[in-house]
Amino acid sequence: KKIEGLLPFSRMEQRGTSVMIQNPSFEQFSASGRPANWLPGSYSSFWAPGFFRVIADPLEMQKRATSAPDGKAFLEVRRTTHAETPYLETFGEGPYVISASMNTLGLEKGYGYVSVFQFDAQRNPLATPFDAMSLPAGLDWQFKVASITLNPAVRFIKVHVGGFFAPPGSTINEARGSVLLDNVRMEPALRTQLPQSLVPKSCRLFPQEDALSCEYQDASGLRQRGLYGYCLEPYPNHGSDRTY
Repeated sequence: KKIEGLLPFSRMEQRGTSVMIQNPSFEQFSASGRPANWLPGSYSSFWAPGFFRVIADPLEMQKRATSAPDGKAFLEVRRTTHAETPYLETFGEGPYVISASMNTLGLEKGYGYVSVFQFDAQRNPLATPFDAMSLPAGLDWQFKVASITLNPAVRFIKVHVGGFFAPPGSTINEARGSVLLDNVRMEPALRTQLPQSLVPKSCRLFPQEDALSCEYQDASGLRQRGLYGYCLEPYPNHGSDRTY
C-alpha cells in the first residue's frame, strides 16, 4: 500500500558531491544591494543595481507580494542580464545535485534558469553550457532539484542564474521582466526509489535562536552557520526501516 510521504530508509542512497557556492542564500550584500561572491559576468566589467540586486527590505517584498524562502533576502535578476559565481573547483564528473528556489511572477516573457558552465584545468570552456533547471514565466516560488554529470575533463565550473528567451533561430535574449532566486546550492541529496526523487539537506540546527537562515553574516560581521542534514523519523506503526 502506497503511503504519501513515506520514504523507505532501506531504499535511500546519498547522491552527489559538494561544490561550495559562497553566499547561496544572498544573505551577504552591500548597502547598494550587491551580493557578495556573485559577479555580472562577461557582459559588463562592472556591477549595477539594474543588472541584479539583493532584495531584503520587507516593503519591497510586499510590493512583489512575496517573501524570502530562506533567510531574509533573495536575488532579483533583471531583463536579459545574469549573475554568476566565480570559478568553483569540482571533483570529477560527478554526479552532482544542484538545487534552487525560483520565482518568475515578475517575468513577462521567457523563463528563469540556472545553468552550469564547465572549464578545464586552464579554465578553458568545455562543451556547451547546459540549463540545469528552468521555470516558465508567471510562476510563484518553486524549489527545483536536478542531478547533473559533468565533462570528464572538467576542473572548474561557474553557475549562472537569470532569465532567458530566444525565438526559434535567434540567439538574442529577449526576456522581459525579472527573475527571483534563493538558496542556490550544489550539495549531496538523498535519492529515493519509491517515489523516485532527490531530497536535499535542510537546516536541522539554526546558528541562533532567532535566525531565519542556516548561514549568514550577522551585524558584527561574523559568519554564522548552522548544521544541515536530513529529517528522518520512524513512520508510526510501519516498522523501523521506514521513515518520512
